[in-house]
Amino acid sequence: MIERRFKTRSVAGTLAIAERIAETLMPAPRLVILRGDLGAGKTTLGNQICFHHVAKGGRALYVTLLAENHARMLLHIGQLGFFEEAIIPDRLYYISAFRVLEQEGLPALLNLLRREVQARGASRLVLDGLSAIEETAASGREFKKFIHELQAQAAIADCAMLLLTGVSQSSAEHTLVDGVIELQTKLYGRQAERILQVHKLRGSGYLRGEHSFRITDEGIVVFPRTEALLAHPSVPDKVTGPPVSTGVAQLDRIMGGGFAQHSTALLVGPPGIGKTSACIFSANAITIIRAFSSGFTRPRQQSATRRKCWGCRSNS
Repeated sequence: MIERRFKTRSVAGTLAIAERIAETLMPAPRLVILRGDLGAGKTTLGNQICFHHVAKGGRALYVTLLAENHARMLLHIGQLGFFEEAIIPDRLYYISAFRVLEQEGLPALLNLLRREVQARGASRLVLDGLSAIEETAASGREFKKFIHELQAQAAIADCAMLLLTGVSQSSAEHTLVDGVIELQTKLYGRQAERILQVHKLRGSGYLRGEHSFRITDEGIVVFPRTEALLAHPSVPDKVTGPPVSTGVAQLDRIMGGGFAQHSTALLVGPPGIGKTSACIFSANAITIIRAFSSGFTRPRQQSATRRKCWGCRSNS
């Protein structure tokens, strides 16, 4: 018997990646493929999603096929911050289904998954070893039929399912599932960088492209690209009052009345095009709000002389 030494930390602080994928990428009853090379982090992410879901009050089922045994897997997972031994096996249950797959085939495996999901009341299922199912199927058609029937079970049981597999080219089963997520490692010189990429996710406005991630003592941490973090403003805009005139009536009409209140504008152009003049006229047009004009390319006295010649007010 292998001695188990776990760090029994609370799952209340589960990292953001579990929440993003478990709730955003995997709302029930989706069927999502998570693929990646050896050591990419598929098993870690699959377990992290399960523990996060249980921490939110749900129940999860982790099914292994031709993968590492549960004792070795839990020895590794038990050292990560999201692990909580107390929830096993009441709220998170681990089973091995390889013997059923090998001896009785795909129909028996489907029946086993259906019975276990129903018996455990699971709303999250991780199936680790999709490649073993593909190798067992007598034909590509039989394998696609298995995926189709599994998706039907997910809908009936209201259970989101995550299928873990190795990297392959665009396969027929990818057209049947709701999402395809890939974990990979890229080399930049001698440095290795972990990358997460969402290739497909039906019914969502996911951000395409590569996102960096790390496997830490707390689990998987993802660093979304800037577009994902800043897709929505953290503070809503509060525009009060009428637009601020630019000082040029025709330009005001083009801009819908002028600059919006509390806004920032950037005026660009080549030297001599009139940027400074436009700013001086705009500042002079503001009669209620005090305007401030400063520059770094002209002497102070020269700017003051120009404002005086154009009849603009100035305190300097």
